[in-house]
Amino acid sequence: MNDNLKEKFNLYKTATNNIINNLEQDDYESLNHLFDSRQKIIDEIDKMKYLKEDLKAIIDELKILMLEEKLTKLMNEKKDCLRRKIKNISVKRNANNVYNKGFYSNISFVNKKV
Repeated sequence: MNDNLKEKFNLYKTATNNIINNLEQDDYESLNHLFDSRQKIIDEIDKMKYLKEDLKAIIDELKILMLEEKLTKLMNEKKDCLRRKIKNISVKRNANNVYNKGFYSNISFVNKKV
């Protein structure tokens, strides 16, 4: 088995775990950096020469696919949560605008009487 390939996948696994931890803690600021570092690891793996069997064995041993599924599921949950928050803010903003329009139209009505 290719030890260098396994080392790169260990780095990949660590980077993916860091991304998952930051998502769970709602720390979105450092995600770009973490995804960039993970992409560099992927690029390094792509440049390596390895057998398909070695790749499959390492992925199975390190449970990379399970980790990827966990990351995808967590990202989709966070995306849906943020989408709901944005929609809620939009609804509140629209309600506030409607209320303010009514309030200001009454003020001009009061000014006409005075």
